[in-house]
Amino acid sequence: MTGSRAIMSWAGTLLLLARLAAPAGAAPADSSSAPGSHLAITEIGIATTIQSSRPGGSGVCGDLAFGYLARTGKRTMIGGEVGITTRDEGINVALRPRLRRDLDDNRSWSMNLAAGPVVYGTVDSHKLDGVGLSIAAGLDYRGYVGVRVELQRLGYQGYPAYAYPYTAKEHVTTTLVGLRLGRTPGGLTMIGLAIVTMIAMGVRDTDWIWFSGGPGLSI
Repeated sequence: MTGSRAIMSWAGTLLLLARLAAPAGAAPADSSSAPGSHLAITEIGIATTIQSSRPGGSGVCGDLAFGYLARTGKRTMIGGEVGITTRDEGINVALRPRLRRDLDDNRSWSMNLAAGPVVYGTVDSHKLDGVGLSIAAGLDYRGYVGVRVELQRLGYQGYPAYAYPYTAKEHVTTTLVGLRLGRTPGGLTMIGLAIVTMIAMGVRDTDWIWFSGGPGLSI
């Protein structure tokens, strides 16, 4: 007991000395109060399918992610993201822990690695059976623009429709490569697309007015 107390006291003294030795008013690079210690993930882009086990799979899809990263070291940030992939056939939603590693002290170029389960997905009229897998890697410049590659492994019940029996579970493996905008440009693009989408949906729901001459006035 005495030995363990001595070790704890020694460790506490070292920590106190390290804090006292730090320059006044300066925060360590990995401190939660240092500049650049937090990063909101607001990324949006497009991707193209370079490999798919699904015959005639969509070539181009929308790709976006939002989440949060916290700095744990001089060049390291750890956090999580929600990743969404949209295509003509359906949509996938993944929950991915994410690691960001700066490649230089200026934090100009960074590598991102993320992997996690796909918790929701649809293709044509079929829903995801169980949990899928998403693995992504990317390289970006100061978080503003980057390239990425993603591997998705998904299982669907009753897919493909042309297979027999129709209730058989089929697995679809897809590899995507794309470009993304992040930080403020990515966030503004997300907001802009959301506004355009809401306007488009509103116009679609009320387009009968333009063809009828107004409510209750059919031509």
